[in-house]
Amino acid sequence: MVHLEDAQRIFEATELCREEIEIIRDVIAQKKIEFPKHLSKLQDPIRLEVQGPYVSESLTGDSRVFRGPPPSSSSDRISVGARLMRFIAGPLAHRAFDKAAQALLPAVPQGTILIIGGGIDGCLFADVLRRAGRRAVAVEPGYGSARQVLVPGLLERPASGSLGVWLQSADNATLAALGAAVVLVRGTMPEVDIELLRDARDDLPILTLERQTATGWQLAGPLPATGAVREENWPKISVVTVSFNQARYLEESIKSVLDQNYPHLEYIIIDGGSTDGSVEIIDKYRSRCAAVVVEPDKGQSDALNKGFKLATGDLMNWLCSDDLLEPGALRQVGRNYLRHRADLIAGGCVRIQETRDEELYRHHTSVVMGETARLDPLDILKFMRSWQKGNYFFQPEVFFSRRIWEEAGAFIKPHLFYVMDYDLWLRMALAGASIRHVPGYIACSRVHSQQKTQDDQAYLYQVEQLIAEYEQMFEQIARTVKPNSDGGGAGLKVGRTLE
Repeated sequence: MVHLEDAQRIFEATELCREEIEIIRDVIAQKKIEFPKHLSKLQDPIRLEVQGPYVSESLTGDSRVFRGPPPSSSSDRISVGARLMRFIAGPLAHRAFDKAAQALLPAVPQGTILIIGGGIDGCLFADVLRRAGRRAVAVEPGYGSARQVLVPGLLERPASGSLGVWLQSADNATLAALGAAVVLVRGTMPEVDIELLRDARDDLPILTLERQTATGWQLAGPLPATGAVREENWPKISVVTVSFNQARYLEESIKSVLDQNYPHLEYIIIDGGSTDGSVEIIDKYRSRCAAVVVEPDKGQSDALNKGFKLATGDLMNWLCSDDLLEPGALRQVGRNYLRHRADLIAGGCVRIQETRDEELYRHHTSVVMGETARLDPLDILKFMRSWQKGNYFFQPEVFFSRRIWEEAGAFIKPHLFYVMDYDLWLRMALAGASIRHVPGYIACSRVHSQQKTQDDQAYLYQVEQLIAEYEQMFEQIARTVKPNSDGGGAGLKVGRTLE
């Protein structure tokens, strides 16, 4: 299924494909990247069946979510001058928060207290709490007034010192160690901050602090919690692990899934006939798996298709045999799916080396947190100009709904050796996928010498071939579709003949 608002978007997509192909060819030439031996240089023309257009009620109008312009550049972050003012104010300024601190500390006997309120007030309250012997952190609300907007309503990078940066930096243990969050309210309730905190932890006590002219700051709350999920209400999550001669990492990967102790887990392992002891490892855990298939396959894409044909979950993902799920990941994904019903739930991913303790860096997509957005397929088409800059996903950090899997064709393209995940996210975006980016870390992606995707960028040859396929598809659609006279959402059923 392809959802694009009008014919103009189809023409834009075609042009983007041509531009990306030229950029990729230039990079290949400049870096003298050798063509991978396992790829075919010949590319058969794709055969498409196009049905439509029709008007999709769910996509009438612009499918992208817009939040309006970013705040003005007059930031209330703590500058050097503000810090000096804070020092000069001394005990008199701190005294305004004493009553609030006296009310808060007995109610929150342990854990870090996160204070959301830009400017000097948040820092002063944090000072009062620290002097009382408590760990306190003050951050600017939301994404901060200096946030960087890449694609309005979809891609944004939070400013340093903001709640957004803090949540993206905090690992799961740090989030679990929070005792409470205190939101400084100036006028209207900051709903985005509340949403960010609820996405991080549904059981986190959230209190508010309001300025009272006569009595200083008044503490109120906690706000009503979202409520714990009953065991029988957790969505079924299907995880597919594909394996071939990765015994060195396989058992740790399997345990990272099973040790989640998620109530409705469907775990499927597909092994291509390993000869390095992998099958013996799998046999140790066979009784805890929904399905195990050990037989030769035609590669990773073929193995994934075998696994997903067996999957019956409400949410799905695959985990390579050298990658890991982070503790608590499935409950974080399942809980936020129940809250928002987004097609994709994305969290953070830790890039590691041989062991979990050898962290290289941590990644979060630039998709906005605190709201449900809709993916823009035209931006995802910018492989070199957006995807390669880390704006989107590492494969294991994104879970997807059965609905969007089926809308996107319900298969992994079998001819892809590389970038089968990129192609899937692009097809889901073309099918109108919504996404919720949540705090916390979902998975670990391992970097080692035996993995397929290496720094030599040989995968760019297949990216070029893939984008050429989409160029052909958009050209054929452009010959079929006329602009919508009513400006509504254009829906097309596009089926590729796979031989």
